[in-house]
Amino acid sequence: MVRRLAKAIRDAARGVSRTATKAAGAHSAARLKRAQWRYRLLTQLPDKLTGGKLSRAYRAMEVVTREWTVVSPHWPAAFDGLRIGHVTDLHAGELITPEHAAAIVGRLRAHDVDLAVCTGDVTDLHPEHAAEPLDMLGRLEAPLGAYLVLGNHDELLCADQVATMARRSGVKVLRNATVALRRGADALRIGGIEWEQTVAACAGAVDLTCTPSGGSPHLLLAHNPKAFRRAADLGVALTLSGHTHGAQLAIRKREPRFPRRASWRRLHAGPYYERDSHLYVSSGAGSWFPVRVNRPPEVVIITVKAR
Repeated sequence: MVRRLAKAIRDAARGVSRTATKAAGAHSAARLKRAQWRYRLLTQLPDKLTGGKLSRAYRAMEVVTREWTVVSPHWPAAFDGLRIGHVTDLHAGELITPEHAAAIVGRLRAHDVDLAVCTGDVTDLHPEHAAEPLDMLGRLEAPLGAYLVLGNHDELLCADQVATMARRSGVKVLRNATVALRRGADALRIGGIEWEQTVAACAGAVDLTCTPSGGSPHLLLAHNPKAFRRAADLGVALTLSGHTHGAQLAIRKREPRFPRRASWRRLHAGPYYERDSHLYVSSGAGSWFPVRVNRPPEVVIITVKAR
């Protein structure tokens, strides 16, 4: 009787697992279908209606280099003055060609960065379009390496394929994981989380990554800036994100002169802070709609100083 009961429990568990797998598959298929329709209606159609003028004008836009300095009491002294090159939301594909996306990543070469990071959405839709920009990210040969977290677009067709291409290019992929870089007795911990959509889900990924045994990372990479809500609670010195594109539209040309407090604000674009924790939300370099107004494509150079 005990064996029959155990078998019944196992069979029920397998049934739940199969149902959950089918539900997840159906959800992924629906998400991909929405993305394909978005691509046709908001990326391809406007450009075709203008005879390709929108995409040509977009690719001709100047890529802005923004520089930001952070001072943090949580930053390890041995890594004082570290320069981080941050790119995000390249959306390599039809609008932003893989060659153009790679050239944008290559702009980091001129800034002698110690560490190069990409916070997701390397590709717009098809994984193979990520190959060239990821190869360039790996070839930057930043002394402390290159790191990637995946965005929602990277996960549309095959997140594992994008991650594999990154690793082959010499880029370290952080998927709810933390690594430690050492200088003498000091360590710089870099964490990266998977794409999550809600504040609660982001908090869960941050908790999973910031393990008590290893300690919270000093630098957190998260495609969705909503992760900062939990990262600030845990005292993470610096979080870098993208995803928002700064809505690709802004009333003012001028960026905020000072970081804004994150509480009760939409984490939209630029620098924010909460207590001793800092966040930079990059408006990114690519697009899924071929128009930007007062939100030019950008790469960001962050200098972090220990206090």
